[in-house]
Amino acid sequence: MNNNIVRRSLRRILVVLMTCLGVAGATVSPASAWVPVEPTPAQPQSTIGPCTSATQLDCIESIGAFLNGSWVDGTLTGRTAPNASGGVCCHEWQIPGLVNEDGDDKVETQATLDFPGTSGVLPRFQFEIHASTRDNFRVPYESGSVACTTNKINGVCVRYGNTQRDVRFRAVIRTSWLQPSVVTPKAGDVEVTTERLTVDGASKITVEGVPYDILGVDTATMGNVNAPDARGAWKVNRFAFVILDTRYLGPAPQCADKPTLVVADNSWRPSVPGFDATTGVLSLRIDNPHFDTDGTTVWSGKYQARIPLETAQCMWGSSVDENTRFTFDVSDPDDPANEATVNVSVANSMVVITATNFHYSAPTLSVRAVTTAPTLPATGRSLLPMAIAGSLLFVGLGLRTVRRWTA
Repeated sequence: MNNNIVRRSLRRILVVLMTCLGVAGATVSPASAWVPVEPTPAQPQSTIGPCTSATQLDCIESIGAFLNGSWVDGTLTGRTAPNASGGVCCHEWQIPGLVNEDGDDKVETQATLDFPGTSGVLPRFQFEIHASTRDNFRVPYESGSVACTTNKINGVCVRYGNTQRDVRFRAVIRTSWLQPSVVTPKAGDVEVTTERLTVDGASKITVEGVPYDILGVDTATMGNVNAPDARGAWKVNRFAFVILDTRYLGPAPQCADKPTLVVADNSWRPSVPGFDATTGVLSLRIDNPHFDTDGTTVWSGKYQARIPLETAQCMWGSSVDENTRFTFDVSDPDDPANEATVNVSVANSMVVITATNFHYSAPTLSVRAVTTAPTLPATGRSLLPMAIAGSLLFVGLGLRTVRRWTA
């Protein structure tokens, strides 16, 4: 009898175990891979504001500044700034410990998203952090120009205040479809990290860097920025960048899903790099007033490309490694002697090319890997010269010829 009871108990245990295993086997399935998505084309430009939930996409998750050795996150104040049509362009945040030009610790975020297929625009995400405009703080143009058609007080052209200089800022963005193929900031020492979210096509993008000083261009100079005597009208210090999805715009579309390429400079408007798959040249044509706001000091150019090694291998071929040499060219038809101080490092799976002390008006900066030409997919193409107008900024690009530096 006791043996029968034991056998029945064992049979029950076996049935329970088999049932559990069956259920477990039914519930375990391979995780589906993240895949890119295409947005509905031809949508109007979208103004991007702060995220209001943990799952919202196409929004600003957070901003912050690195102060006294640690990151300080911004908090929303609830105040906004209007755009030209009476809507909201900007949201105000407070970053305790930040000391802007006006002595305050408040900034505003401004961001827009453009979609593919919309007439007159090219798909990209534009973002900036600037000092708050809500306190009515204004400063006369450093140049003393009176040529402005807006922002004039008692006949004097004025600008808004600048953010605190030499501070590292950070922005965390969520997107629903835009792949962060390229980031073009007006900042130095930029780092970009990306995370693919659980929703197909969605990404979290973190961009941080130290803003460059940028020259503002007034209406009197805008049509003649490349003139030999052109000078900036005022100084701008703000954390600004553009994110490009190279499926639609920018260099090396065959590498759109690779780690983010960063190309930064200190010209007055955002820039779009180009990549010629035939010659293997990554180029950036930039323009800017030749002189600082005083009209006599030559404005010194700054450029930095940060190319993840995986992305470099996609662009120039699998033979690229930490021992690959790179050339850097400054091409300026108006000044063949224009050249730069250049530093190249290839370490920690990142190619970093920094160039300084070149000058404007309109040089083309080119980077090439000294390697055998890669066999690129059929989708590879060269980005031709273009001019792109944007609601926040202006974008330009082109190609010219030659002043070489090799590392």
